[in-house]
Amino acid sequence: MGALNEKSEAYWRAYLATTADAEERANRFYQVYQIGDTAEDADYGAQLILEGAKTTTSGLLWEYEKDGDPMPFVGALNIVENGRNEPVCIVELVSVEEVPLNAIQDLDFTIGYGEWGVTVESWQERAWAYYAPHCREVGFTPQRDMPMVCETFKVIYR
Repeated sequence: MGALNEKSEAYWRAYLATTADAEERANRFYQVYQIGDTAEDADYGAQLILEGAKTTTSGLLWEYEKDGDPMPFVGALNIVENGRNEPVCIVELVSVEEVPLNAIQDLDFTIGYGEWGVTVESWQERAWAYYAPHCREVGFTPQRDMPMVCETFKVIYR
């Protein structure tokens, strides 16, 4: 989970100032994150989210467990940053599911990913290629049924 840097902290405060229920929303803050593993990935992912082409994301459950991070939850509010650690929007999670990688067959989810192809099959192969090394990094053997955390979100502030 990412921590608030000075820019994201100011962005978060600006967002809360626009809401009538700032305290309740502050209690739903979950994390700051970037898409992917590089600054270029983060810029591309942020662009897709702002364009509305990316409305889903995923993570390897074993990474959450190894890092001791709490699980995301419906209603959680996240700040998305670009590759320069600048906040670009705040998203709210509208669904969170734990699903084995090979059981992710929802075309709406895979298309909502905004990357990795437009078929379930192409998404599956790209997800396997991306998450297998992550699996090894946290000390597990990659498996086609490795547990994933699948999230659907909507942009609520930009």
